[in-house]
Amino acid sequence: MTRKMASGWMGLIVMIFTPLVCYGDSAEVLPKGIFSTDAAYYHYLDINKRYNPHGKAEDLAVDLNTQLNSKVFPSLAAMDPFTGGNSTFGRSNVDFTLIAKKVEFSIFYGLTDKITIGFLIPYDFFRNEVNASLDNTTATVGKNSTLRRLLPLSVPGTVRLTTNDVHALLGKGLDINGDGRIDVPGFGYKPVKTWTESGAEDIELLGRYQFYNKGDWRLAFTGGVRTPTGQVDDPDNLTDISFGDGQTDILLRFNADYLGIKKLLLNGTIRYDIQLPDNEKKRVPNSVDVP
Repeated sequence: MTRKMASGWMGLIVMIFTPLVCYGDSAEVLPKGIFSTDAAYYHYLDINKRYNPHGKAEDLAVDLNTQLNSKVFPSLAAMDPFTGGNSTFGRSNVDFTLIAKKVEFSIFYGLTDKITIGFLIPYDFFRNEVNASLDNTTATVGKNSTLRRLLPLSVPGTVRLTTNDVHALLGKGLDINGDGRIDVPGFGYKPVKTWTESGAEDIELLGRYQFYNKGDWRLAFTGGVRTPTGQVDDPDNLTDISFGDGQTDILLRFNADYLGIKKLLLNGTIRYDIQLPDNEKKRVPNSVDVP
């Protein structure tokens, strides 16, 4: 319980069975032949902020809010001489609100009086509420249905792009005149819209060996594997959340309990995780706001 309340202070634990002695920061183990089961539910407050590398709070969708100009779509640079050096479709307005819920299931078993084994399954429910639109009031470039091209708005017959047009341009491509043929190739992204998914995170397989239990001290070594069972980030989805990191981790823990104070348990734990190498397909843009 100590571990859960410390690491998930925003969570509300509503269902607890047998105290989880193996996974928490303690050198305690189960008696031989005894099972321990545990379930915990965390309900997080809505999230719409994140911290940048400098520790400052910023909007969760900050990378998607920008002028859609030639810095974002390099092909617009060819029209800069005809737009005063400012070829743009307008500004994107994107807002994220992340709704997160989590359930942790675990089962542990006393293999001997000194060894406990078991596993932990975290299961997440994610929903990213997305509001995405285009403010085209500052646009200088649009679409021309007659010529089936993107052109400066000063060209007769050229109109401003809509929100759906930008979605298409980021996705499979833009059909300017509506004949079913792609006139401007896209970037292959899925629509920037509300995303909902649930699934297991990376499952942990754990074992603890209590090698000392005399007087006021209990000492144990905990080892295990965090398996890459969680769904990783989709490089073609700008609104999804990953359930895992796609790699196998070796978990090493040294647990020390001091019992010399009445009605008080003092614990110190040293943790070391070895993250094994793996491969993951990613998009690597020149800048965070460039497709």
